[in-house]
Amino acid sequence: DWRLIADTGDADDALAEFIARLADLEQIGAPGGRASYSQVGFSIVARIIEKVTGLTFERAVQTLVLEPLELRNTFYELREVKSRTAAFGHNADENGQLI
Repeated sequence: DWRLIADTGDADDALAEFIARLADLEQIGAPGGRASYSQVGFSIVARIIEKVTGLTFERAVQTLVLEPLELRNTFYELREVKSRTAAFGHNADENGQLI
């Protein structure tokens, strides 16, 4: 397990940058030592998908999952979701205002 909170943005290289930062961190638990939800684990799998497909993870999801299943009203990108009627989470800006 790693404890890493890092905003690497949303550019095409954001996931690669996030994964690169793992090398500088100590693990907080031995592999297989305990069961724990790990967003980092999902990020590692997403990066493997990028390396294998040569696509960004988002494009791989779109091309390999959503399009073949003809899921025309299923969206991955937050900007696409926000342009439709949907419920989604929000955060506070530096002044405490919801964004």
